[in-house]
Amino acid sequence: MPMPVGGGGFDVGGGGPSDAELEGAVQDVLRNADLNTVTKREVRRTLEERFGMDLMSRKATINAVIDMVLLSQ
Repeated sequence: MPMPVGGGGFDVGGGGPSDAELEGAVQDVLRNADLNTVTKREVRRTLEERFGMDLMSRKATINAVIDMVLLSQ
């Protein structure tokens, strides 16, 4: 399943996390979350805290990774 790269799906020296790093972090967050109550917004907020930066420009990519991880379970 292709992942959208909305707003920077690849690292061009901006110091942000790569798609692979985001995927690993999403897997970690969801592994420790209540999947019946957690929202995508909460996952994105947790990732922003983890990486110490605003990830709004990566919202589409993060949402796609969340969907991919949940579908693979």
